[in-house]
This record gives sequence, structure tokens and C-alpha cells, in this order.
Amino acid sequence: MPETDLASFDALCDERFDGWVDELRDFCTIPCETDQFAELDRGAGWVEQRLRAAGAEVTVLREEGVPPLVIGEMGAGPRTLIAVQHYDVQPAAPLDLWDTPPYDPQVRDGRLYARGVCDDKGELLHRIQAVEALRDANGELPCRVRFIIEGEEESDSAHLAPLLSRRPELFEADGALIEGGGVDEKGRPLLVCGVRGMFYVELAVRTLAFDAHSGGAQLFPNAAWRLIQALDTLRSPDGAILVDGYMDDVLAPTEAQLAHLRTLPFEEEEIKRIYGVEQFVGEFLVKRAVADQQAEEQRRVDQVECHLEIEVGAHRFLLDRLQQERAPGLAAAEYEALAEHLREFAVVLRGGDHSRCALAKRGSERHRRFGEVASHCPKGSSATGIAGAGLAFFKEGIHRHRLSVGPVSINGRLTNAGFKGNSFDCHAR
Repeated sequence: MPETDLASFDALCDERFDGWVDELRDFCTIPCETDQFAELDRGAGWVEQRLRAAGAEVTVLREEGVPPLVIGEMGAGPRTLIAVQHYDVQPAAPLDLWDTPPYDPQVRDGRLYARGVCDDKGELLHRIQAVEALRDANGELPCRVRFIIEGEEESDSAHLAPLLSRRPELFEADGALIEGGGVDEKGRPLLVCGVRGMFYVELAVRTLAFDAHSGGAQLFPNAAWRLIQALDTLRSPDGAILVDGYMDDVLAPTEAQLAHLRTLPFEEEEIKRIYGVEQFVGEFLVKRAVADQQAEEQRRVDQVECHLEIEVGAHRFLLDRLQQERAPGLAAAEYEALAEHLREFAVVLRGGDHSRCALAKRGSERHRRFGEVASHCPKGSSATGIAGAGLAFFKEGIHRHRLSVGPVSINGRLTNAGFKGNSFDCHAR
């Protein structure tokens, strides 16, 4: 694919800019509100003509009483990009909040004011204009760009799927753009690569057979208060969602994603100033999450230190037991060898060095003998546990051992103690 000549494209945009603004002003004079079908039809006709003027192949899908669905396709190539747009707008009421009439577009301080200039007539028209200019500056587009433009987006798109079902191939594409874009508070263009979903729920509460006079408020349950109480169970005051299982399938961001987010500009104070708020909905949750994370990291550090201390104590305990009890048939030299092993292991644990221990290598040499010792000891005896302990150490090494030594006394408490991985867990009985 030839390299795109952005200089020629930029020059063409500058040349056409005033004409583009005039086009948008004309488009925004059409009041394409939900309940004005004639105006919606006129808006669809305006879009159809503009796409044809840009050289697009246009299809219009119609159904009685439904705003037309306009599809326009430009470009060529093996891949297709869909641009999902709409020409209907939110109602302009209340009109007394407008400085100028909503369907009489006016330029003030370098900005165009009208209903639909943003969301979505402006974004729709500028994409058509941009694709047209890119083609005129650099030749045929390297991929197909398919505009799918509806007139019911602001009223739940009730007929979009049935209309598209007539032409299912229109769904087929390699990528899609959502309806809008924009700039941030500092005028920097934004490229949004993902958006959140939405979930609509309608709650209905009935507490009486029919409406009653407010004089009965002290007797009759009020549906409004029931609804308020129900809504209050959905979210905590700090913004946390309280619905059971709501967050179960939510993937936590990766460290790479978080690192990328930290590089993006975010004009927190400017956004708060514009909207007149002191803090965002999730701000307290974020602060609490950071505090919880720091507390968890400290807990893990404390736990490691505690485990290390208990491991050393446990090995000393085994050594004491070893010196007190001998299994039948085990020579003093063998006891001393096991004692040496436990002493060295305790030294390693005290130093916090779990990686440079050669005890596992020695353990393989003593594996067979301690196995024999364990088999000669009375079942359940302390010597059996001690010999088995040595066997577990030597067989699996310090990184993989799993040892249970039965009831032991640590810090004056009767417990069951066991080694799991590289930590010693102590459970009260």
C-alpha cells in the first residue's frame, strides 16, 4: 500500500474547512427528534444525498413508520471498517436554556452551537468529509468504509436489528467505530479503544390496590419509599456495587495496562471544575483500594517474617525431639547426621536464604537409610515422625517438602504444625 500523503490531506482539509462548517450548519437545521417522523425522514434523505455526493454506494432500508436506515460504502480492498452512526438527536427542550434557537446553528467564539452538532450529526458528517478528502488527496481508499446510519439511536434502536436482518452481510467487517470521538479538556484528540457496557432495568413497586389520599400515609405503605429502599441496596454510598456476583466475571487490569493508563493525560481538576464536583464517584473506592493493596503487601511481609521465625523454631523443636528419642536400630551417628541436617537448615532459614541450600543434595544420599529407620519405628511414635520428617526433607528438598509432625507445642499453645511449600503453618487445636 502506498504511503499516505498527509501533507496533501491536511492542505485539502484547510481548503474545504469553511464549506464543511456550512454543510454542518445546514444539516443541523433539521429537527430530527424521535417523535417527528417527517423530519427524521428528511434527515435520512440529507444523509443519503451527502453520501452519494462523496461517491459512496448507497442503500436505504425502509419500513412503514420506522426512520430509514441508510448504508453507504466507499473504498476498496480486502478489509472492511464499519462506522456506526445516527442522524436522530435528543429533544432540544427545555428551550429556555438555549442562548440561540437549537435548530438555528450559530457560531460563537469559534464554536458552532446547535442541537446535534455533537452526538451525532457533527461526528457523522466529519467522518464522511474526512474519508472523502483522504481519497481525493491520496487516491482510492485501501479498505472499504461502510457507514451504517440509523434514525432511532436516541430511542433504543428498536428496529435496527430487524432492518439489518434483511442484509446480514452488512454485519461482516474487520473492525468497527462507535459513533463519536472528540478532544479532551486541553483540545487533544482522543482515540478510544474500548467502552463500558450498559444494563437497563425497570423496577415497579405496588403496595396498594389503588391510589390513596396522603392522609393515610401513617397507615399505608408508600411505594415510593419501597422503591428508594430497594435502590439503596444496589450501591453503597461510596459507589461500590452491592449486587451479589456482579463483579465475579470482571477481569482485573494487568500491570501492563495499568502502566499504560498512567502515561495518559487526565485533566482531573479541570473536569471537576467544568462539572462543579469535588470528587468523582469512584474516587473514594480508588483510595480505599490503594490502601487495601498497601495493607495486603504489608500483611504478606509480616506473614513471611512470621513464617520464617516459626520455621526456625520448628526445626529447633525437631532437633530437641531428636535428641530425646531414638528409634530402635538407629545408630548414634545416624542421629547426629540428621541433627546436623536440621541445624544447617535452621541456619539457612534464619538467614532468609532459601536458594543456596545444599541440603537437598545431601538428602538424596540419606534417603534410603532414614526410610529404613522409619519402617522399624512403632507406628505413631515420635521417632517415626522425626525420621519421616527427615525423609520428607531429603526426598523433596527444601523447596518442595511437605511435612506434618503431629501435635507440637509452640509458644505454649497446643497446635498441629505442618510444612507446606517453603512456609510453616500453625493451626490451633
